[in-house]
Amino acid sequence: ENSVVRSPGKIRPARRVLAAHKITASSPDTDLPTVSGLRKIGVNFTVSNKDTVKSSDVLFLAVKPPIIPFILEEVGPDIEPRHIVVSCAAGVTISSIEKKLSTFCPTPKVIRCMTNTPVVVREGATVYATGTHADVEDGKLLEQLMASVGFCTEVEEDLIDAVTGLSGSGPAYAFTALDALADGGVKMGLPRRLAVRLGAQALLVSISSSRAHLTEGQCLLAWGSHHPCPALPGEWWLSLTPDQCCGGLLHPDKGAAALGRPREDLPSSHKEDFVG
Repeated sequence: ENSVVRSPGKIRPARRVLAAHKITASSPDTDLPTVSGLRKIGVNFTVSNKDTVKSSDVLFLAVKPPIIPFILEEVGPDIEPRHIVVSCAAGVTISSIEKKLSTFCPTPKVIRCMTNTPVVVREGATVYATGTHADVEDGKLLEQLMASVGFCTEVEEDLIDAVTGLSGSGPAYAFTALDALADGGVKMGLPRRLAVRLGAQALLVSISSSRAHLTEGQCLLAWGSHHPCPALPGEWWLSLTPDQCCGGLLHPDKGAAALGRPREDLPSSHKEDFVG
């Protein structure tokens, strides 16, 4: 069975890889909208993380990074060799989790992954790296599960922080762009509801029509050599710098600054152990 500690947003049933009644979710907060959503689609629910561990084989630790040390302390005594422990916590290394769990289980199977909120509409992007004791089959099982809500691929662990900044946080940038488009429309007299819908449709269609270029690795930026913007006359746009476009949103150094940044919100007593 599969265990989920927490999942954000309005839940949309995934493709039938695993029956809902074989999933157990746990949370100490019974008033969360997520709890109601899980129950509606037939997922078992408990307020006990320990009960979840005992009834499951694959454990998703879908909590904020500062909570990981306390979760491991709580459920560690119940971890067995059969368990696959999947951590979705940003910045928390495989080795730190293995070190903590090894006091309870000599060979804990640990997988570190990073996904994003579009999983709730089956359009998520997930990458993962396997730990010392997790084998290829364990990774393939995770791929099968996460591919039901988007796409999933394996990477080296040292790339996961970069993925956290790119696709993990990427949806927020898309929503920021949508807000900016809608605000511009409202400023020009459009009703906000219509402006948001038009902006969303523009983004959606642009990405959908560009998937062929994306798979070929072509550049979609206005100043890129592969995909010039037909709306801009001549070639003056070729001289634009990232700082002059999108309010600096496309600046490589500014964008990269957040990638690989150490977690600052971990408890000080655990920071050295759990931050890579």
